[in-house]
Amino acid sequence: MKLLFPFVFFFLPFGLWAQVEDLQQQARQKWSLGQEKQAFFLAHKALNATKDQANSAHYNSLLLLFELHFELGHIEQARQYGALALQLNEQAGFRLGSSQLLYKQLARLEQLAGQYEAAELFLMQAQEQLPPLLGPPSLDRLQLLAQLAEVYQLKGQLMAAQRIYDKILQQKNIPLAENLQWRYAAAILAQKNKEGQKAERLFQEALALTGPTTAYQREVLMAALAQNAWKMGKNSLAKKRYEELYQNRKKNLGQDHPLTLSLAGEMAYFYESQGQLDQSETLMQLYIQNLIQEIDELAQYSSYQEFLRLQQSFAPEINRFTAWVSRHPQQKWLKCLAQLQLAAQARGQEEATAFRQALKSLRSPHLIDLKMDWAEAVEKLAHSYRLSKKKAAHRFQQAEQKAAVKALEKELKAALRQNDIPFLAQNYTLEQLQAQLDSTEMAINILHYQDHNGQAWLSDAKFAALIFSQDSLLIWQELCTEEAIASVLSHIFRLKTIKDINRSYLSIPGLSQLLDKKLWQPLRPHLADKNRLHFQLPAILQPLSFEAILQSHNERYLIEDYELHYYSSFHKLKKQPQSYVSKQAFLMGGVDFGLKPKRSPWLPWDPLPASLEEVEDLEVALYNAAWESDKLTRGSANEVHFLKLLQEKRFRLIHLATHAYFFERPKEGDEGGIFFEESSRQLSLEKQLIQEEEQALMRSGLVFAGANLSWQGPASSSMAEADGILTALDLLSLELEGCELLVLSACQTALGEMTSQEGLLGLPTAFQQAGVDYFMGSRWSVNDQVTALFMELFYEAYLAGDSPPIALRKAQLALMKKEKGRYAHPYYWAAFQLLR
Repeated sequence: MKLLFPFVFFFLPFGLWAQVEDLQQQARQKWSLGQEKQAFFLAHKALNATKDQANSAHYNSLLLLFELHFELGHIEQARQYGALALQLNEQAGFRLGSSQLLYKQLARLEQLAGQYEAAELFLMQAQEQLPPLLGPPSLDRLQLLAQLAEVYQLKGQLMAAQRIYDKILQQKNIPLAENLQWRYAAAILAQKNKEGQKAERLFQEALALTGPTTAYQREVLMAALAQNAWKMGKNSLAKKRYEELYQNRKKNLGQDHPLTLSLAGEMAYFYESQGQLDQSETLMQLYIQNLIQEIDELAQYSSYQEFLRLQQSFAPEINRFTAWVSRHPQQKWLKCLAQLQLAAQARGQEEATAFRQALKSLRSPHLIDLKMDWAEAVEKLAHSYRLSKKKAAHRFQQAEQKAAVKALEKELKAALRQNDIPFLAQNYTLEQLQAQLDSTEMAINILHYQDHNGQAWLSDAKFAALIFSQDSLLIWQELCTEEAIASVLSHIFRLKTIKDINRSYLSIPGLSQLLDKKLWQPLRPHLADKNRLHFQLPAILQPLSFEAILQSHNERYLIEDYELHYYSSFHKLKKQPQSYVSKQAFLMGGVDFGLKPKRSPWLPWDPLPASLEEVEDLEVALYNAAWESDKLTRGSANEVHFLKLLQEKRFRLIHLATHAYFFERPKEGDEGGIFFEESSRQLSLEKQLIQEEEQALMRSGLVFAGANLSWQGPASSSMAEADGILTALDLLSLELEGCELLVLSACQTALGEMTSQEGLLGLPTAFQQAGVDYFMGSRWSVNDQVTALFMELFYEAYLAGDSPPIALRKAQLALMKKEKGRYAHPYYWAAFQLLR
């Protein structure tokens, strides 16, 4: 979406006018280069420069922030700035800019947010801003009608939407772009209304409008005609159209062109529906191998933060292919699915990270220039991937950029070899991962997917397991539907305090039996003599404690019979020798969060009195085990000292006994869910953190000394200042290579936001991307006395030489028997989770 609004400044001193205009232009420039953080900083600076001034400069600064947030899908933030701009313009008698355009954009925003009534209202208000209708409808009016038809379609009012499109398409002299777009949209709507013949006519009419400048649209329309014939049951016609189009694309675009490969994937589903499995499998193999390569390239040429956003566009394709594999669980497809899963979990980023680290050692002038050329080429390619998120046509202009990057990369790798600089690529294949397992181990990847037949999503979401062991064939095991364990899933996130025990899945026998029956019993026949199990779980199951599943056949918890290991991605199964730093530990506890206000509407952080004793006891245990340690407590446990220590030293163990937080995404209608103050300085830090970013990495973080001072009232103007908070996004920039274990002895630190491929985003993601090998956090809140006891047992085993997973299991089993079974309930010993 372009930044549409013109600059019309008045009643503003020339110097300030020039300053604001320059800041806005700089923000747009940074945005065009993909430097989003800098763009937001400059846009906010422009807004603050005109604070409390009802003029066009302030109005356009609000619009700029509205557009930037809109571009990134930050619904709440865009809504906030759009509402402020609209309010300002209304107060000025609509003299500051085009409210019709703003109403239209706000309608699009509400449409994306699923608020269709609000979208319809904004569109009606936009129409009121247009001149009276004295002749044929203007293009602006037709565009508003088309958007209204979209809203009606989303509301399920298909006939009303169809009547609007019929009225629009009766008009003459519609510009080519809109004519193509609206006929295509009307044809899709006719398909949904099961009017195949009408859809056929509209597709053909749109196709007749295409020419040399609309080649991409022509390809899309021809594919739509083939699919329409399939939907109408005219399979012979569909087959003819698909095959002709596929041959033309191979001839004109090439076998490896994204449009050719995309069509190959669709045709694979068509041939499957016709029982022509040989043709279907050939095309599917081609399509999936390309998809794996494309995702790997995304990981290599984007920052991790960008990759998290971009990878979501691939989630539907991965889900569709998982459904395909469930119908064809042969080895070749199981292997493809495993490789696709690895790619979606940023496998390529492992290789990219190793390459970038090696490049730091190349220091000759020629190589410095070469590195700069390579970095610039990678940035251009990454930017083209960012564009492709919304503009698919950009994906078909990347071949030249890819070739340039590969050529430079080849030259740099040759230089690394000549200079004897090791380049330790970590991009493991499935076979290499299998070789990491011994005869007692098994890897179980539980998948969460929905059936798809190539045309539509079907039935309830399902769970299945993809299982492999050392040198074994992969196994596909169906488990159950999501609905079958819905009663358990509804309890997982309720377990926050000790009061919730008796109504949780940990305590209700029927729910425990359900988990055993639906998730565990189908897996048992495949285990044989295996006793060490490696799990990779979908986001919806990550808060679930498999250790606490009570087996019906022997009345023992899983933890009593098996070692259970959890992974964010199975590419971390590799058992390469670890170069952990010497026995250095960093401890933090007994944090002084500041005075708790007597009357405050904002959440204060309560003291954790047992946490000081916890870290002091750990300090003694470390000393007795010949470890060295650094410790921060009370007021010195602030983020400035924390970051400084982590920059100066490398620690093998980091133990943080403090509060952590994760805020759910604000929901529409929540009490106080969004505020419309013009300056973020009027908001508490809590409200800022919830609102400033839609992404989960900004809504989770750690709490340090003095946090109550900013949490209880208006926060500082800059989030970079010492305010007692470090977000997960801040933690991504840490360099923690060589850290074997990071322990967060706090409440619900293992939680985060569900995403389809990344799992639970939050603190685990941040620390693992920073280089931590094992991350230990809690699934639910346990009082600090029990936590201290658990930590004592855990570190006793860890400092004696056990690996973190073995030490965790020993501590859990010991706590079960402690004090004559006082802590035998899973609520106490199953709270902590170790994630690799």
